[in-house]
Amino acid sequence: MVAQAQPTTRSSVQFWIFALGAAPRACPRLSGNVSWRSGRAADAYVFCVFKEKDAKRTNVLDQGQWDFYVVATGQIEDAFGDQKSLSLSSLGTVAKPVDYGEIRQVVEGICGI
Repeated sequence: MVAQAQPTTRSSVQFWIFALGAAPRACPRLSGNVSWRSGRAADAYVFCVFKEKDAKRTNVLDQGQWDFYVVATGQIEDAFGDQKSLSLSSLGTVAKPVDYGEIRQVVEGICGI
């Protein structure tokens, strides 16, 4: 699951993290079995924040102008429970930004791939 934000100020960044109804859950660490549970369907979430402030330099296709935060669903549930939204400062308590090229490795580590 990818969440994206482009606020007017970094302090106003909010991500929706509400859980949906019953959703299938599968991950290689579960030996290919699919189980059903209520809540968040993904094993990991990637939150993205566009950080370039200079309008003349803005290029949304430049991955270096984004911050990426990868968080295991369990971390979200432990830290934020049933909260429906999450601020950037709160996100910073459970994850630090990673480069675009690191996202896959971090997600694979979370999923045990």
